[in-house]
Amino acid sequence: MKLEILYTILEKEKAKIKPITTDAYQFEKNCRANFIVENLTHKVEHIQKHELFIGKEVFKFEKSFNYTDVLPENIGLNPVFEQKVLFTQQLYNSFLYDSFEFSKEYYTKRLVENQITCNSTNKLSNLQFEWQLECTQQLIKLYTEILES
Repeated sequence: MKLEILYTILEKEKAKIKPITTDAYQFEKNCRANFIVENLTHKVEHIQKHELFIGKEVFKFEKSFNYTDVLPENIGLNPVFEQKVLFTQQLYNSFLYDSFEFSKEYYTKRLVENQITCNSTNKLSNLQFEWQLECTQQLIKLYTEILES
């Protein structure tokens, strides 16, 4: 159900992207839609990757809610537990909740910690920065609604 919500919003945002010559405000619409499409596309791909793990034995990363089906050679900063676990529907649902919670916290933190205006001498860059801040608020609202449903 949660994934269908993302698909619906993603398709609506993709439909908003059109050539700039058709509308005086199309550039703004494209900037906003591109920001949301890029972020939601990444989220959907991440969820789909984990959806394929259902019924398989996987490794869990120690410092995150993510899983992998291949034991990485280079452990790095986020090692995996060496004990495999069966990725069940219940584990997938838990992953979904944690994933949406993480995204909500990430965008909230990004919104709070970033400056409110861009200090560029290019007025168009400043406008785009403001539009992205507004889209970030939309993403926070979306993830909050998904978590509450």
